Amino acid sequence: MPKSSGHRQEREQRPSWRPRRSTQRTLIVLVLVIVGLGIEYCRGDGGDGPSGAVSTDRKRFEDQVFRIDHVIDGDTAILSDGTTVRFIGIDAPEMVPVQQCGAAEATRLNRDLLDDQTVTIRLDPGETRDRFGRLLAYLEREDTIVNVELVRSGWVCAFPFGDTRRFRAEISTAEAEAQAAGRGVWERCLTIPRGCP
Repeated sequence: MPKSSGHRQEREQRPSWRPRRSTQRTLIVLVLVIVGLGIEYCRGDGGDGPSGAVSTDRKRFEDQVFRIDHVIDGDTAILSDGTTVRFIGIDAPEMVPVQQCGAAEATRLNRDLLDDQTVTIRLDPGETRDRFGRLLAYLEREDTIVNVELVRSGWVCAFPFGDTRRFRAEISTAEAEAQAAGRGVWERCLTIPRGCP
């Protein structure tokens, strides 16, 4: 038997580590389909997922008037329709899991400003939802942006997360004013809460 024939038999008996061409083609098609679905999922306003979630939020909430059902903490409230709103561009000291310095005061101030009040929702040009699905918004009451007023009090800090643009300058100015005046967390807290500079 010639040597070449023996090598051929040996090769045919060894298990192949490479997938067959048909399997390779199937894998390539699957990868292309997954990539295509990912692109389609992220397409739309701001990449918030399928079906234009951002444009739906804009139609439903932008410049609309809602009553505040109740305040959760210093930077979160529930609208009368059950929507949870996270006030964009700011961060209040946390109530849980461990209550931070200033959390009770920020929550009390937010309740004083908003409980059972009517507000106009203002959205940012960028994102409209956070990773928890909460609506990201500025709340306007009687020609005052509540987000700015909370920061001006000193109990809430500026927090320009993501691509926030609207009212960024006003919030930053309010924080500088509170810090210079030694109001809220800037006076009373030995440790400045996470989220504050």
